[in-house]
Amino acid sequence: MIRSISPSALASYEKDPEGYYLRYMADPRPPREPQAVPASAGSAFDAYVKSALIERLTGEKCFVKLFEDQVEPQNREFAFTAGEYLFENYKHCGAYDELLTLLDGAIEEPRFEFSASGVIDGIPLAGKPDCRFVHKNGAHIILDWKVNGYCGEGATSPSKGYALVRDGLGWEKPSRSHGKSHKLYQEEIFLGLPVNRFYMEQVSIDWADQLSIYAWMLGEPVGSDQMVVCIEQIVGNGKSPGSFPKLRIANHRSRVSAAHQVGLYQRIRFMWDAVNNGQIFMNLSEEENQKKREELNHRARSMLSDGTVEGDFFAHCARAPRVYKAR
Repeated sequence: MIRSISPSALASYEKDPEGYYLRYMADPRPPREPQAVPASAGSAFDAYVKSALIERLTGEKCFVKLFEDQVEPQNREFAFTAGEYLFENYKHCGAYDELLTLLDGAIEEPRFEFSASGVIDGIPLAGKPDCRFVHKNGAHIILDWKVNGYCGEGATSPSKGYALVRDGLGWEKPSRSHGKSHKLYQEEIFLGLPVNRFYMEQVSIDWADQLSIYAWMLGEPVGSDQMVVCIEQIVGNGKSPGSFPKLRIANHRSRVSAAHQVGLYQRIRFMWDAVNNGQIFMNLSEEENQKKREELNHRARSMLSDGTVEGDFFAHCARAPRVYKAR
């Protein structure tokens, strides 16, 4: 029996049922993998941007808490500098001020980096939205930040459908996409706000799923016609050894169609029933499912049989001194 479904759990179940079982259901549960270095850069950026917004809106200083909550100890020295650089690029291109203007239209205090849960038709949902607020024009806005390709050797392209992409720091001449929208962006006004006429699921199904589930947890009905879903995406453009990457910042403003929301709910219902009935691997019989679960439990035990090196590693990191200065 699982306790809830999150966007990451749904994606894992649909793309890799064995990996899902090992991560969420195995007995015993295998050790969690350490946070990857590239992921720590995005987590640190999250701490920078959210703490700046929270301080501006409420006066509360919370950078150190957010940073330590999101960045594992072994990555903090790297991530402290990387996150600061990402945030400086985000501000330099104008995306931060543009977001402040949008937030100034909120009719309730925006919420940042919070754990949420909710129930849809008896199915418990869980997740951690980046930002949510209600705009004075009536739009219920769910926003998420993404950092992709920061540590990549080559250029990472922003996802299709962006309203605008802008260069960050260090560009000797503008990139070809600077100041432009994607061909899959066609602006229309929805509840007084400019959004893409194309739905978010036409840009990214994963993004549409994630932001819809967050919205439902926070009270939106399935099929809601008041949601505006936003992604602020920073992508790396490759780097030379010892230098920072050049960055581009793209913003996405769209909606999720009622049809996709209904289909997403049906996928969640299917997963909930299948997993809790023991029929996790849909191409296998009940007997074969039982055998597969036993095999995966055995694999999980073997991952712990080396003295839980991973556990020792995390314990060591937790004892490590800070290597960054509080902002």
